[in-house]
Order: sequence, then C-alpha cells, then structure tokens
Amino acid sequence: MDSVLADPNRRLNGPCLAAAGLDDIRAGADVVVTDSSGKTIALGQLESGRLVADAEQPNAGWCSFHFNVEDVPTDEQFYSLVVGSRDPKNLTREDLEGTIELQLGESKVVPAPS
Repeated sequence: MDSVLADPNRRLNGPCLAAAGLDDIRAGADVVVTDSSGKTIALGQLESGRLVADAEQPNAGWCSFHFNVEDVPTDEQFYSLVVGSRDPKNLTREDLEGTIELQLGESKVVPAPS
C-alpha cells in the first residue's frame, strides 16, 4: 500500500501513515471478528503504522499495521474479519490458527507452523 510518511527521512521501521483516502486505516482502528451470523465475537485494534521496505524496489515501501485479536471462540467453522471500514475478509477456523496478512486489494493466510 502506498504511504505518506511521518518520517521525512523514510527510515525503515519508522512511523508512517496510510495514504490519503485510507483514513480508516490508522492506529487504534477497530479489527472486528464476526461469526457466520454476523455477530461480533472478538475485537482488536490496529497498532501504529511502521514503514516496511519493498524487496523488489529498494527506494519504495509501504505502511504496515499489525494487529492481534485475542480470545476468538473456536466453535465456528466460518468467520469474517473487518478492519476499519474495509470489506470483510471471510476466513475458516483453520485460517485463524495461522498468521493473517491483509493488503488493500489482496490478502493471504500464512499457515501456522507445524
């Protein structure tokens, strides 16, 4: 994701903000997990944005926001994850056992280590 940097020196791992038009992607934004009926079952928040380097473009990077949602009930087969006002990402119980990486426009689930 393109970013507008808070640090004019573009320090890696330095603070950053999401690009214009992505005002809902910011530190403290809600991360909501719902069950298959749409009921909210767990909440988290985005952490502050950090500048991450683009391995393919040495002078480019994006703003990364980490989050952790604890105490998600495991009795459902399907879940939805909503960050800010973005569209929901549908997930399975197995997806929640790994690391979930979301990017605007795409997402992927990294399996949990065996």
